[in-house]
Amino acid sequence: MEDGWDNADSLAILLRARGAEVRCAYSGSEGIDQSARWTPSLILVDIGLPDMTGFEVARRILEQGSRALLVAVTGFSDPTTEDRAKEAGFAARLVKPIDLEALPALIAQHMETNRGGAEH
Repeated sequence: MEDGWDNADSLAILLRARGAEVRCAYSGSEGIDQSARWTPSLILVDIGLPDMTGFEVARRILEQGSRALLVAVTGFSDPTTEDRAKEAGFAARLVKPIDLEALPALIAQHMETNRGGAEH
């Protein structure tokens, strides 16, 4: 979820080029709705969305029972934002611009942590 359409669409193109199935949401409510109808294994959530914070989005997605790897995406690299992201249920935080090379390691770590659970 990213409210900057250009940012979201550019990231989607890069992820699709790497073989990922991608859906974009441009607001928190749209992302929550999509995550309820689709079972993603990874959800990237911008902290600064227009209709609600990414922290609220994470809480609501987790309340739906999602087992997706939730990753906060933000321009803020301060410890307070990282702490708030963890409290909201994010497994990790990436500071913009996103390093796409960091995603495979996050996914592998998530899969290892959830081994024995549902397939992602």
